[in-house]
Amino acid sequence: MNISDKGIDFIKAQEKLRLNAEQNYAGIWTIGYGHTEGVHEGDSLTPELAEALLRSDLKQCEARLHQALAVPVTQNQFDALCSILFSVGTGQRGVKAGLIALKSGQPSTLLMFLNQGCYAAAAEQFGSWIYAGNGVVKELIYRREREKNLFLRKK
Repeated sequence: MNISDKGIDFIKAQEKLRLNAEQNYAGIWTIGYGHTEGVHEGDSLTPELAEALLRSDLKQCEARLHQALAVPVTQNQFDALCSILFSVGTGQRGVKAGLIALKSGQPSTLLMFLNQGCYAAAAEQFGSWIYAGNGVVKELIYRREREKNLFLRKK
């Protein structure tokens, strides 16, 4: 399974397009639709390059999910998981590796519940991923609620 076009549009709406590098909530330089790798102050890009970087970054998310998932998921669930993993990070971005596996190698509670087939309990864990920098980020509260709703959506 791959992220759907609706899933990509969902992430674009969450991330918003930035053609010039900005620091995110955690002080990490970001550009395009949340791209962070190799981004520095003063960087800029075109909308076309932002789209290409997003799709490349999402390939990493898809690959990590394929490795981590032990249960079947719907397209909406996969899209929601791609969104939260993209936001938290795939492990290539330092401390942002927690959703799939913590430094100890243990899965997050969200992934643990999901792989046990406890989909509702996994959905409740989206709300745990609201911290960045030095505390709770209001925007992440709302994003996680939207991701949870997508995860639970039947169609």
